[in-house]
Amino acid sequence: MKPTEILIHEHRQILQALEIFEKAVQELERGEYPEPSLIGTGAEFFRLYADRFHHFKEEYLMFGILAQKKEGSFDFEIGMLRFQHERCRHHLEIIHNAL
Repeated sequence: MKPTEILIHEHRQILQALEIFEKAVQELERGEYPEPSLIGTGAEFFRLYADRFHHFKEEYLMFGILAQKKEGSFDFEIGMLRFQHERCRHHLEIIHNAL
């Protein structure tokens, strides 16, 4: 399996987990309370799998290779992706503190 195929597979897993969070959001919007362990387990999944495992591969491997190969022509895009990862970390910290 190619490295890009692995990352695509991981993205699919992350999207599936986001669907579960979306259901929890819908429950909150209806005035219902989702199972607290669902939120905690989901946040832990994103912290460990999405951020430490998946984002690590992107930030420290793929982004660096792209930057070198494209000689800086993707620097803006790479910077935006890093910013999105940082926002994810920030929001996970907020969820963690709220729990």
